[in-house]
Amino acid sequence: MARPNRLKNKGPDEETRRVQQDRLFCATLLVALDQGYGHVTLDAVAAKAGISKGGLLYHFPTKAKLIEAMLMRWLNCSKDDVASPLHSQEPFARPIDPLAVATLIAGAEDPLLLETCAEQLLSKQARQDLAVLSPEHRARSLTAALARHLALR
Repeated sequence: MARPNRLKNKGPDEETRRVQQDRLFCATLLVALDQGYGHVTLDAVAAKAGISKGGLLYHFPTKAKLIEAMLMRWLNCSKDDVASPLHSQEPFARPIDPLAVATLIAGAEDPLLLETCAEQLLSKQARQDLAVLSPEHRARSLTAALARHLALR
């Protein structure tokens, strides 16, 4: 007698995973706005999101991976598509652009994390030119490219 084919995937479905990750991204932004861009810790993000640190590490094994994924998430959204709890948080009088905050977090943590965005922000030639620069100059160029993107958003 053949055994029934059981699904081995016991993890969350794709939609649930995206919602959980967005919750972590928003918690990261709120921690940065509350404690400073250079003071984001995984413990603080997990506490703000209301999950265990292990739950956070399930999605993002390092702070760098969290920041890179957050940058890509907000970069791929138009400013109007962002359904962020930052828009309703006190004491913010105006909506806050999550990509701007994520950029500041990356810049405070390690500006080279901004390389995550290079594929979408820079032409092929600009990416090749960037590759030969020193890390300091690469970070400056990436920061300038993101600043241009944010200004035009």
